[in-house]
Amino acid sequence: MAAFAVPQLGMSCRAARQTRKKEPGFVTRIEGPGPVGLVSSGRTRVVSGAAGFSVAPDRSNAPNPAVVSSGPVLMAGLLELQETGEPQRDRGARRHGRALLSALAAVQRSLLGVGEEEDALGKLSALLREVPATADPGLAIVCASIVLRVRIELARRGVA
Repeated sequence: MAAFAVPQLGMSCRAARQTRKKEPGFVTRIEGPGPVGLVSSGRTRVVSGAAGFSVAPDRSNAPNPAVVSSGPVLMAGLLELQETGEPQRDRGARRHGRALLSALAAVQRSLLGVGEEEDALGKLSALLREVPATADPGLAIVCASIVLRVRIELARRGVA
C-alpha cells in the first residue's frame, strides 16, 4: 500500500508551503451529499460600522404560509408533468417548423448555386399549405414568425 502525504488545512497553497505558515480563514468542507458547510480554521473577521446595507431582523417566529410547501404534493405534480409530456400537436408543429427552416436553408443554398431553386420553392409552398395548430402560445408565435418568413420569400420570388 502506497503512503502519500495529505496537506493540512490552510497549507495546500504554494505560498503557505514555502513560508510554512498556516493561513487563518475559512475552508469549505464537503461531507457527502447535502449542504456545504464552512469550517473556521482561525480567527474570524468582524465587520462593524454604520456604513453599508442592513436588513431588519424578522420579528415573527411563525413560518410564512406562502413559503411552506409539502414535499409529496410537489413530487406528485412533477411526476404528472413527466408522464404527460408535450402534447402531440406541439410535437407536430415543432417538426413542421424545422422542416420549414430546412426548406428556407435550401432556398438560400440554391441562391449560392448549390441545388435547384424551383425544387426548394416547391417544397416551401407545399409545407405552407399544411401548417399544424399548436397548444403552446410561445410555440405558436415562433411558428407564425417562420410562416411569415416563408411567405415573404415566396412573394419575393413570385411563387403563390
